Amino acid sequence: MATAKQIVFLKKQFEFPRAHFLQYRGNLNVSVGDDVSIAFLQARDGRSLVPKQACVAITAVSRPPALIEYAVPFLANRMAGTQAAAAPVDINEFPSKVAYAVRAIEEKLSARALTLAKSLRWRCNAHGTQLVLKTDLAPFSWSLDARTWFTVYGSFSIEQTEWQFEYLDSIIEPEEGEYEPLPAEPLAFELLMEAQHLQFDNPRSALVIAVAAAEVGTKRCLKFIDPTLTEMLESPKSLPIVNLLESYYPKDSRARIVPSIIVQLRKAVFERDRLVHAGAFTLERKQLGRRLRAIEDLLRLFDVQMGHEWAEKFISGDTRLELGLPKLDPP
Repeated sequence: MATAKQIVFLKKQFEFPRAHFLQYRGNLNVSVGDDVSIAFLQARDGRSLVPKQACVAITAVSRPPALIEYAVPFLANRMAGTQAAAAPVDINEFPSKVAYAVRAIEEKLSARALTLAKSLRWRCNAHGTQLVLKTDLAPFSWSLDARTWFTVYGSFSIEQTEWQFEYLDSIIEPEEGEYEPLPAEPLAFELLMEAQHLQFDNPRSALVIAVAAAEVGTKRCLKFIDPTLTEMLESPKSLPIVNLLESYYPKDSRARIVPSIIVQLRKAVFERDRLVHAGAFTLERKQLGRRLRAIEDLLRLFDVQMGHEWAEKFISGDTRLELGLPKLDPP
């Protein structure tokens, strides 16, 4: 068993604007797997009097041996002041095995943080950008005691994101029961976020990606409803999504697909096909916005159908009216 001196802590920090935590109460911590913890906390910046919000992914490693044998004396010397503590380190100066191990750990921390952030984006109905975290520009540090930290190699530019965690505290720290790991963000929702990000500057790309999101989401939901449809749904000769919904989606479901969504979906598919096969695109911004809104409601109905009752509150007012659902109170 490794002793304390044979353990090296590594952390990567991602910064968020304050607006991302609209109901933020304090430090929030989540364990992601057995070896990585992710914390949401307030971080002080010497250039500002106002604390910033940060997401930190941290892990403790005792392997591989090459990393431990290099890092322990290296960090011990820095803690003792025998090396310049503030000087950034070039990863290319590390022994090759150490550099490989460090990069692998950094990739794992970034991947775990990104996965959780995407799950929260889906769970909180957050909008604004397809980039959740700028993982390759976040500060990366290591330590022997998890208190005194040194830069692994220089990376100080932080790119802030624009979307919001509207209900973060109640999800990670529920009023009743323990925190349950969030499911991964569905690919369909991730594609839709990309389409929404592109709709003003690249509307043609937004349309193509949004219809792809509807197709991916439809097939995912129908597989959930009836796994025997999997082979047919994955076939290149599968029916168009509107036909699939009319044939296989339950019409008596509480999360039924309302007529207005079908209308907008038909138009979106027709316009996508016209674009990719004939090079024609005449959609106005408002029309594209209606198509994207309908596809978002479609994906949220799929969430409800698949057991995620919380998704109902993210359905638009017009669709709620068609479904006979009560109006939501303003936030």
